[in-house]
Amino acid sequence: MNTTSIQKRIFIVGCPRSGTTLLQSLLAAHSQIETFPESHFFEWLKSGRAVLRTLGIASPKVRRKIDQFLDHLDRPDLHRFVPWYVVTTQQYANSFVSILDTLTGEVNRNVWVEKTPGHLHHVNEIDNLVENARFVHILRSGADVVASLYDIGKKYPELWSGYTENLDRAIQRWIDDTRLSLGCRGRPNHYFVNYETLAAEARPILIDLCGWLNLPFEETMLTDYRAVASEVVLSSEPWKAATERPIAPTTGHKFRAVFTEDQQAYIMERIAQAQIDNLSVD
Repeated sequence: MNTTSIQKRIFIVGCPRSGTTLLQSLLAAHSQIETFPESHFFEWLKSGRAVLRTLGIASPKVRRKIDQFLDHLDRPDLHRFVPWYVVTTQQYANSFVSILDTLTGEVNRNVWVEKTPGHLHHVNEIDNLVENARFVHILRSGADVVASLYDIGKKYPELWSGYTENLDRAIQRWIDDTRLSLGCRGRPNHYFVNYETLAAEARPILIDLCGWLNLPFEETMLTDYRAVASEVVLSSEPWKAATERPIAPTTGHKFRAVFTEDQQAYIMERIAQAQIDNLSVD
């Protein structure tokens, strides 16, 4: 299969700790869908000096980010898609898409899923730079997201400590990211999944999502997703290990376990105020 047969390019986005890896694994257990480890590509593509970004000129650091991504895939041969004269963000985006198209075509699939939660902050740029881009947002209750961010910060402080040191940062991350997702409502190439509903009964959600993608639902999505998760989760991402376990509904146990009663009350007050501002995930 060549890259011209790629039918859809899907980006899963959402607040960190909202179930993006689970949703990625469920989708990628479909026989027509390929997926990859997180690339963070568009986060890097929009980095650098503001004046250069305005002119559509990319930072030289983007090339290094592509190198790192290909190293994770053990595919240095795909460097051929990134010519040395690349300057603009569009050129880099074209190279990145060609890499994912090629990887997908090599395994005789015609849809790919890229999952980097932070790409939520770059959906407009992705829409402009990537042909036939579609976005699947996953939304999760604020209490559980904040608890997960806080807990992971204690377990892996070298990468996530900011959310443990500053509880307001975790709360605000959920509020800001939920606002960004809900701001995309009404766009025809955006689809929304509620994590609690997915965890409680995944089948009807996946059937509807497959319908939106014009793909047939396959039972393998429910039986093989854990094997897919083990392939896309890197050894440097141990906090994602839960995805390899059976799907279980959210119980709020972690929220009650990691926070004092005063903290719980404070978090719920902040979340309630955010929902008054139309940030409810329902």
